[in-house]
Amino acid sequence: MNRKQLKIWIKENLITKSIRPNSNKFKKNWFIKNNYLKIYNKIFSTTLFLNNHSVSFSERIYYICNDIDSLVICQNPECLNKLSFKSFKIGYKQKFCSPKCAGTCLKIKEKRKKTVFQKYKVNYISQLKIVKNKIKKTCIQKYGVENPYQSEDVKKKIKSTLIKKYGISHPMESEKFKNKQRETTFKKYGVNNPSQRHIPFEILKKLNDKKFIQKCHHTMKMSAVEIGKKLNVSPSAILDYLHLHKINLINRSFSRFEKEIIKFINLNIETNSRSIISPYELDIYIPKHKLAIEFNGLYWHSYNQKESLKQKRKHLLKTEICEEKGIQLLHIFENEWLNPVKQEIWKSIINSKLNKNDRIFARKCIVKEILDTKLIRQFLNNNHLQGFVGSSIKLGLFYENKLVSLMTFSKTRYSKKYQYELIRFCNKKNVNIVGGASKLFKYFIKNYDPKSIISYADRRYSNGNLYNKLNFSFSHNSAPNYFYFKPGQSVLYPRIKFQKHKLEKQLEMFDSELSEVENMYNNGYRRIWDCGNMIYIWNK
Repeated sequence: MNRKQLKIWIKENLITKSIRPNSNKFKKNWFIKNNYLKIYNKIFSTTLFLNNHSVSFSERIYYICNDIDSLVICQNPECLNKLSFKSFKIGYKQKFCSPKCAGTCLKIKEKRKKTVFQKYKVNYISQLKIVKNKIKKTCIQKYGVENPYQSEDVKKKIKSTLIKKYGISHPMESEKFKNKQRETTFKKYGVNNPSQRHIPFEILKKLNDKKFIQKCHHTMKMSAVEIGKKLNVSPSAILDYLHLHKINLINRSFSRFEKEIIKFINLNIETNSRSIISPYELDIYIPKHKLAIEFNGLYWHSYNQKESLKQKRKHLLKTEICEEKGIQLLHIFENEWLNPVKQEIWKSIINSKLNKNDRIFARKCIVKEILDTKLIRQFLNNNHLQGFVGSSIKLGLFYENKLVSLMTFSKTRYSKKYQYELIRFCNKKNVNIVGGASKLFKYFIKNYDPKSIISYADRRYSNGNLYNKLNFSFSHNSAPNYFYFKPGQSVLYPRIKFQKHKLEKQLEMFDSELSEVENMYNNGYRRIWDCGNMIYIWNK
């Protein structure tokens, strides 16, 4: 009996008699009773695919009746798992073994993109404002924040599971996670870092060739910048491949600004070290004071294309890993160091962390309310990195009739839940006022009787110690914020300045159908991300 005869027999003797393959009647005993044992054995021995024991009896009958010669497998070429059989009537309902396989299949991705783009003119449904708002609402209802990863409970859960499973508090501390990350990025993009996926294949061949990289760096004594120029690749990509090939760096060239910072610190320091927060690099590390400094050049630390979440969180990630190890990381942007006033403020901040500033005790100072806006503007612009901002209440500490410390308050700018906002606090450059903040804050509470106060601490240079001393309670961390800059200008612009409704008057090329970011990129602007803010609350 061949396959065709077997198919005819099954239809005549089983299907027409309403004996379905997945019914209780359809068993080996039924074949024995009716002297059909030879046919039963024939069904099991027919063709190669039937020798697979994972194929059920009803599934075998389905294969024969529908002239299927091989196992029905997942349509994702990377998977090739066997599909689950539903019933003799239905057969195989799904084309993929799991939703994950369907989502990772390139054909399905392209189809989804086309349909989404035709309907909504976006690449992904998650880019729609309605969907974004829905996601934010559900996250706020569940976790009290716009993004689940901003929730402290979620962070603690992630840490606890990592500690239980792997004995680490952060994924990047484990070599297994690092290797997995590299493998997945290499499979997807053919590179070791997702940001390098736009590198041409010919250059990738050279980068993956250890002998070539070693020859350039060791024999020809070329720096990462010089190799990058030769291959038309960023220096950071070259450093990644040097680290991957385990090639020791020789005479790594510092930027002029890094040299200036190192010279100013004048202490025993580690430079360009990847051992402290491996695999990431720290420009400057002072072990004695548990202080690290990153100099962020505007061009090399910015982007002119759609950023991934990893790129947006690049500066923040380093800060978080340092915090876990008890290290405070300061991020200096290039435009701040180029500005003589801001550079002096940064020097004062560094000296404060190194306990080099002069000290004045608050008990020797007098608290006064200041009405002179010119004095406030001048003091903030000269002593605070964010400069002047308007406020209704201005409290100053005066030492020998000179303003040495300032704290300003006003009605809240962003949230109406709270009565007041602590907007600015700073001391005079190169001076630490011992107990100055608490003296000014006590005066404000005594004279204005606030019910609640909110304040924001920039994670680029603040660790929140000031707010802990003033009995504020930590609320949450905000997501990283971005700034715009145009190469050659070395000026950072806040994103508020380039809101979409303002762009038509400001840009040479403007397309109303494109987003704010797309319009800015089309006009040669780049984006750089900070580390976000820590939000603190004080309640009566």
